[in-house]
Amino acid sequence: MGESSTNHDNSNDTWRGLAQAASYQNRPTTLADPRLPAIASLISNVNETSPFSTASTILESGSGTAPILDTLLSDPKHAYNIPHDCRIVASDYSRAMLDQVKKTKGQKPQDSAWTRAETVLDDAQSMENFADGSITHALSSYTFFLVPDPTAAVKAHHRILAPNGILATASLYTKKVEWATLTGRVLARLHPELPTTVSVNAHATPEGVEKDFREAHFRDVRVWQVDVEMGFESREKWARFCTELLPNVRERLTGLDEAQKKTLREAIQEEVKEITQDEPGIMKGVAIIGMGRK
Repeated sequence: MGESSTNHDNSNDTWRGLAQAASYQNRPTTLADPRLPAIASLISNVNETSPFSTASTILESGSGTAPILDTLLSDPKHAYNIPHDCRIVASDYSRAMLDQVKKTKGQKPQDSAWTRAETVLDDAQSMENFADGSITHALSSYTFFLVPDPTAAVKAHHRILAPNGILATASLYTKKVEWATLTGRVLARLHPELPTTVSVNAHATPEGVEKDFREAHFRDVRVWQVDVEMGFESREKWARFCTELLPNVRERLTGLDEAQKKTLREAIQEEVKEITQDEPGIMKGVAIIGMGRK
């Protein structure tokens, strides 16, 4: 698998731990994955609007561990209809995430469409390694609502799409996501001097998604919501995941000593217990899907 790169310095890649934690290989398959219902809805609606059988390049942008490509290429009804000369690309700003994509590819059968997958190191807000009009299908899950400038990201993807090309994104509707709000409540109570909210942008709301798609001159714009669930093995493991692996939470805790972090983890566990006393357990949320054509 070839890899293209732009001038990013990922030598101190803060996403490496999250990449490892988020990989399918490290996550028990029995746990509810909040990405999968959103991805299933996204893929189904994209295929109805612009069938994958017509694709010349399928891009998963801000790919992370490439859950969209993994879902798409593992489903025979889609994988068998993708043209043999179709380019399949995972693009992400994080080299660690792309390393996980490579590992996934290496574990797939040699006759799988995965053998054609490649990686490109790039920023979703600029997509400078992609030529104008070069992509027919651009898909993204849980990226656009976290980047500093989602408006730039939508415009960059409009630029790289071919005429009639399609962009579909999934974001978390954070105010309706139990696991995204509980950490903020705990921080507000224990450490009001610290930022209490996850760094999200306007794409954490349906209105923000629709506004950016329309202002970037996409047509046939649709925005809808999908119920999702986050499964966890234990409250203790979930608290450690939040505080030690999630970069946008961990960065807020750098000034805390180990005793304070321990107290925070214990408080997070109690907050989760208010949602469910089950272990393993489930927390509920809502995803926002946005879709438009060039």
